[in-house]
Amino acid sequence: MFDDWAYREHFDTPRRERAKSIVQSVASQISAEEDWVLPVVELRRRANSLPRSEKVTTRSWPLDTPFLDAQKAEMNDWKLWVGPEYSIDDFDEALFSAQILESQTVLERARLAISVYNRLGAESEQLIDNIEATKSNLENINTQIVEMRVVSDGGIHEQEKLDQLHKDLDKYLRIYDNLDNSTRILNKPGNKLVSKVQEFRTLLQNLDEGLEFCKQHPEFKDMDLYEMRHTQCILRAVTLAQEFCVGHLRKVTGSILQKLVASSTSSTTGAMHALIWTKFEADAEFISPIVSVIKSRDDEKLESLLMEVQKQYFTCRSQLISPEISRSLAPLAPPGPPDFIVGAQNILVQFMTLFNKELDAYRKVMGEPDEQYEQWLTDLCQPLYDQLRRYIIRETDISQLCQLIMSIQGHDTQAFDPIYRDTQNRLVFRADLIVDGISKYQPTPKDWGKTVYPTVTQALDLLGQVYELLNNEVFNNLAYRCVNQCILSLETGRESAMTRLGKIEGSLFHIQQLVLLQTRIMDFNVEHSVEHDVDFSGLQTFVEAFWQNRSRFTSVRELFGIARTSMPHVIEHMIDAMEGLYSALRLAVTRFTEYATDSMIDPISKNDARTAQHDVHNFREAVAVELKRINTVVHDYISEPRVCDVLLDSLQDDLVKKYTEYYHLIYNTGSPDMLDGVMDADAMMAWLGELTRQFQTNL
Repeated sequence: MFDDWAYREHFDTPRRERAKSIVQSVASQISAEEDWVLPVVELRRRANSLPRSEKVTTRSWPLDTPFLDAQKAEMNDWKLWVGPEYSIDDFDEALFSAQILESQTVLERARLAISVYNRLGAESEQLIDNIEATKSNLENINTQIVEMRVVSDGGIHEQEKLDQLHKDLDKYLRIYDNLDNSTRILNKPGNKLVSKVQEFRTLLQNLDEGLEFCKQHPEFKDMDLYEMRHTQCILRAVTLAQEFCVGHLRKVTGSILQKLVASSTSSTTGAMHALIWTKFEADAEFISPIVSVIKSRDDEKLESLLMEVQKQYFTCRSQLISPEISRSLAPLAPPGPPDFIVGAQNILVQFMTLFNKELDAYRKVMGEPDEQYEQWLTDLCQPLYDQLRRYIIRETDISQLCQLIMSIQGHDTQAFDPIYRDTQNRLVFRADLIVDGISKYQPTPKDWGKTVYPTVTQALDLLGQVYELLNNEVFNNLAYRCVNQCILSLETGRESAMTRLGKIEGSLFHIQQLVLLQTRIMDFNVEHSVEHDVDFSGLQTFVEAFWQNRSRFTSVRELFGIARTSMPHVIEHMIDAMEGLYSALRLAVTRFTEYATDSMIDPISKNDARTAQHDVHNFREAVAVELKRINTVVHDYISEPRVCDVLLDSLQDDLVKKYTEYYHLIYNTGSPDMLDGVMDADAMMAWLGELTRQFQTNL
């Protein structure tokens, strides 16, 4: 505000106008004021009138108690307080005046500063008021701009809406125009429009767009009526297409039939095939785009029209290929072919060739095959089914039936399914008869010289023939029955073998056949089979409850409630064929062990302690001789070392068990002298083990 250089001049410095401050430059409404520049007083330092004393004066402070006069005079001496260098005698008036002038200058400057600050505060308040007013004006302008923008946006939106409506009017009017044009075209008699495929597609496309438009704008006036009109036009157009396709197929088929009849005597097979397939495909392929248009209609009301076209197609094709089917079935006519299976296989191949040609024709005319097509092929096979069924129901050879099933499985079509099911049923029937005959087999002397028992061979051959020709459930049930019947048949054969060969040899033959049956059955991956039984136990409960509470029933409903809970019900059992074999093997091993030990424990069967030494000696001799023979016989009948070890170990364990019982008995009844030299149970076990190892080493 006041520059330093202004105080270095004298008091007569001329006045100058003060430059505008920053606030004044902003608030242009306030006029600038003049300032006075104060002169700078040249200051002089005070001269030292007295030298400074080096003496240090000690000041004393008044006490809180009364002082002496000397003390009071000393306290009132101001020199002691201000110091010796300050002396009133040295008072300089000029310096004092300068100091007063300086103080006045400072005071004046302060007053001037206060005035300036007050003026600045007023200017600031005025400026703030101006800013607030400007801000309020700007807010008003902003509000007006926002309102103007809302109005402008509404106008723009309305303009866009009107523009879109103007554009949609053409599209809306085109929908109604197309409906009128389509209605006028479809009301014309005949179906010539359908022959113009592109125009027909365009007409249907316009109708589809119109129908979709009606569904999207239900708020328009009379939209239900227009939707119904579009639907009727589409139905009319598809009906015309269906009539055109049916008529065209009939026309093509009639033309080909006339040519076939005219050239039936002179034409070759190749020429006839050319008419039946090549000519038909070339002429009928014209309707393929029309059929695809009908198929594209996802409407249940129009499915019947498509089925009518398919039905007419199948009728036309059946008329054309019926002579071919009759010629293919000629070898099966009475008296029939010399080899039924070979003739049936040849006919199946001819039918598959015909099916492949029909599939190509159907794809060219009607598109991809569906369930209706598969059903038609099955109907074409009805004459073949009727011819083959006469031979199938009279066929007794399982091999022939298996060959026929394998031939049908080799063709990838569902048309042969009825034949396939009948052949399987006949095969299962014949297999059941064979299985039922297994348990009725009566052994003959020749059977004991064979490696495999006839019923085991018969069962395994049967399962091998029908394996993978029947479904899993049927095969598992058949395998279970085969195993059970073989077990019963082997049980009958065991009794006959024991009579002719001996107990031990007969038991080993029985075990040999069971092991063979078990090994071969495992190759078929037989799973659990399901057996159904009817449980009638509830009837007994019902009778008992009725008899005990007959006087308590108050209504028929209570009686029916108890009867309903007591009705017979079906129980399912999961049966494992291998479990029956395991049980039969365990029983056979137990019998073999009993028969083998009975011939060796006879010396110690008297249980007499007095002859214990002699009896044990005879027992050891019998064991040494008989065990060697049994070891040889076991290895002759059983080829698997694991089974041989199981039989010999079981025999040894049974001998040890019975000898232990004998030893404990004579030990409790005899004297020590009688038991002198008699082997105890542990020694007998060690001796039997060593004897068995010697026999196995010598084999």
